[in-house]
Amino acid sequence: MSWFYILIVMSGTVAGSYENLYVIQEPKFEHLPECRVFVQENVMGITMLAQREFPNIAIDNVYCVTEKALKRLLVKGIEV
Repeated sequence: MSWFYILIVMSGTVAGSYENLYVIQEPKFEHLPECRVFVQENVMGITMLAQREFPNIAIDNVYCVTEKALKRLLVKGIEV
């Protein structure tokens, strides 16, 4: 089974840099639509979490990514 995780990419993140990335590991989702709905319904909470972890840096995007994609990200950089 492949899980989907929420990946927050902050502004200014460049390929090969992981310092401005945040992965939410719980909750994790079995299906992509579940992850997307969760993100849409919890935009404020996700935004607050990102701002607490990265003060004064804006969110560039929020993705629902598979565990496999996260592993590729760690190996190849931000272009997953």
